[in-house]
Amino acid sequence: MLRRLDIYIRPFFSRRICANHFLRDVSKEDTQRLSSFRCFSTTRDEQVEAAEGSSSNLYDITPWTLQEVEELFEAVEKHGRRWTYISKNHFHSKRPASELKRKWIDHQNIKDNVPYHNYWTAEEDEKLRKGVEDFGTGKWKKIQENFLPNKSENQIVNRWLIISKTKRGKWNKEEDQIMLDFIESNGKKWNEVSHILGRPSADVYRRYHLIIRKPWTEHEKKMLFDSIKTYGYDWTKIMTNFPDRKLVEVKQYHNFHPATNPNVKVGRWTLDEVERLKRSIEVNGKKWLLVAKDVGSRTNCQCQAYWRNHIQKSDEKAYRLVQIE
Repeated sequence: MLRRLDIYIRPFFSRRICANHFLRDVSKEDTQRLSSFRCFSTTRDEQVEAAEGSSSNLYDITPWTLQEVEELFEAVEKHGRRWTYISKNHFHSKRPASELKRKWIDHQNIKDNVPYHNYWTAEEDEKLRKGVEDFGTGKWKKIQENFLPNKSENQIVNRWLIISKTKRGKWNKEEDQIMLDFIESNGKKWNEVSHILGRPSADVYRRYHLIIRKPWTEHEKKMLFDSIKTYGYDWTKIMTNFPDRKLVEVKQYHNFHPATNPNVKVGRWTLDEVERLKRSIEVNGKKWLLVAKDVGSRTNCQCQAYWRNHIQKSDEKAYRLVQIE
């Protein structure tokens, strides 16, 4: 019994999850043996003693006790979210401010039953804009209570950082230069660049790395093709031919450029390939890796591009003609 429990319990230590609920089906003898683990200690003093008595670093993360959680809630109710003050005066700096804040946010999400994948609708975006208009930025708690009770404060902040930056589409040379000059002078402060350009910080991050990326030469493209033909997908050997590039960069270029893949065809599709593509899409939908496996002679990116540029467009054109008639 103890051995089986240990298999399930170990992964939870790295996630700060207390596994006390496992004890309800454990015998007394096993409970006494399991109490040596810090995960099952009931007080802060017992956890400290367990930590000092153990030479292993496997259990060096101290889980929260019920007393600590109650202390945190009482402190926030009394002092507000002054995490540094609470850490120093209520936890004697044993719990850092960042950990207190994270624990509080986790508790709020659980209390409000907010799912992790909580997708936003156009109506919710409008409510958020109205909330910011009424209360201003930074008043996320009021916005949540009055407009978006099914969203957490963290989700509201992150969503505002996206929708408040309305500029989208192609970048021009002037924007690129402003971004490069700012980063050269002030470092990679994505949020500040985002505020200056009026673009989402994620777009700024992607654009910067796209600009500084070293362009691929014809010699490198041919070398990648020959390397994969010789070594297969043994990336350790392949990377010996690309000392100036990162592994993720080489893999990404290979995935989006079929001409570097000796195992597939490039150029015009045959009728047989198109038929296999259509049959596979009927079975697998838009799971392009499975579709590419059924087609056999094309990559997932090629299959997706052909479907988007030929099949989907022709279906939309046919639909429009029917509507006109």
